[in-house]
Amino acid sequence: MDILQPRTLSRQLPEGLGLESFLASNFQSSRKERKRQKSYAVAQAAELEREVLNRAFSALAVAGHPMEASTLAEKIDNVIGPAALKRKIESDARFRRSDVEMWGLTEWGMPEYKPIKELVADLMEKYGGTISSDVAVRVLTRDFSIKESSLRQVMSSPPFAVRNGTVHLLVDMAEKTGDGPTAMDFANSSSHEGGPSADDLIRLMEL
Repeated sequence: MDILQPRTLSRQLPEGLGLESFLASNFQSSRKERKRQKSYAVAQAAELEREVLNRAFSALAVAGHPMEASTLAEKIDNVIGPAALKRKIESDARFRRSDVEMWGLTEWGMPEYKPIKELVADLMEKYGGTISSDVAVRVLTRDFSIKESSLRQVMSSPPFAVRNGTVHLLVDMAEKTGDGPTAMDFANSSSHEGGPSADDLIRLMEL
């Protein structure tokens, strides 16, 4: 490509437009074009994501049962990989994680899989604040692919404690006030049979 000499370039400038103004005008035009191209790319990406999620939704609706992300990715012709698909459906309220590696539709009303601590806490709240450890095991191993040993370990560790076969939530205020059994007391006793009595719980809750 021939390099334009200043004198040659000046002859190509529009009449009445100086070199500095000409270059500034071209620079502004380039910036606008780059901004337009970026906006277009963002819009295209958003449209592709909507299409992927809509296809995944349709695949689950037709199947009528949860699928692993890898299987769901195959159902949409592997437009994106399982890991990327999992990240996208996690942010879409139409989908729900129904098990450790399974995804379904929220409208099916299936229990939502969460970290085990959250599942235990939710179940305790549902049962009024405490729950039999055996009941918790029966319910959570029925709904999700959770090992009983893992579940019992979580229930016997802070912020929980098990005594007399019942799971309780530790209350840190007991250690601060020194009134009644402490969280450390419960933690030390969690490996043994037993749990806080009704009076213990009342003192822990400062009732």
